[in-house]
Amino acid sequence: MVYADGSKDTIPFSTIQNVIFVNNEGKTTLTVNLNNGESITGVSSMFFIEESVNGINNLFNYDNAITLYPSPVFDRLHIIGAGENPQVSITNANGVVIKETRGNEVEVSSLAEGFYIISVENKYVRFFKKNK
Repeated sequence: MVYADGSKDTIPFSTIQNVIFVNNEGKTTLTVNLNNGESITGVSSMFFIEESVNGINNLFNYDNAITLYPSPVFDRLHIIGAGENPQVSITNANGVVIKETRGNEVEVSSLAEGFYIISVENKYVRFFKKNK
């Protein structure tokens, strides 16, 4: 679902045609274009909330967004929006940190299937590891 500019209205992901990020002199604007021809533009208060593990897999305010893909992940998890060489840690469902590393790609093939929390520069995102 998308919440835009303080509105309590929600927009299902299935109605989104595309999303455009524009950075103009340090100010990021996000425009969501819908299948019905309408669009929503936000500067500081647009939020995405996952609908399933098969879609965007996090909750974020796009000003500080961390995005992970693919979802679900099999071998290698890719991180977008975290800078050049971020500090990364992965926590299992019991709250135990099971991996610490640096970088925008994390090898997760050795992890058991299930949900995990990844911390990237003190931002937290849930992801699902699936076995092949």
